[in-house]
Amino acid sequence: MFGVRVEADLRNDLLVHIQELEFEFFDRNRTGQLMNRMTGDLFEITELSHHGPEDLFISFVTIVGSIIIMFTIEWRLALVILVIIPVFLLIVIICRKSMVRISKNVKVKMSEINSEIELGLSGIRTSKAFANEATED
Repeated sequence: MFGVRVEADLRNDLLVHIQELEFEFFDRNRTGQLMNRMTGDLFEITELSHHGPEDLFISFVTIVGSIIIMFTIEWRLALVILVIIPVFLLIVIICRKSMVRISKNVKVKMSEINSEIELGLSGIRTSKAFANEATED
C-alpha cells in the first residue's frame, strides 16, 4: 500500500508541477521527450518504492543468515567468504556505473524515438484535416 500511495502522490505532484511551468519550457522541450521522461522516471521511482525496501530487507537477512550458518558449519571457510565479499561489492559498484551510463543513453534514444512518433502522429492528424477540406465546407 505504501508504494501505491507514493505513486499516486508522485503523479499528482508531477501534474501540478507540469501545469505550473511556463510556455517557454514547452517550446524548448518536445512533447514526446517529456512524456518519455515522465513515464520512465515515474516507473523507476515507483518500482523502487514498491520493491526496494522489501528487496533490501530480504537480501540483508539472506546474507546475514548465510554467514551465520557458514560460521556454524566451518568458520575458516566462512572467513574466506567474508574476505571475498568486499571484492564482489567492488565489482558490482564498477558494473553499476557502466549500467547507469548505458541506461541514460537508452533513455535519451527512447525519448528521441517518442518525439518522432509524436511528430508523426500529429502530422497525420494535420494531413487528415487538410484532406477533409471538401467535407468541412
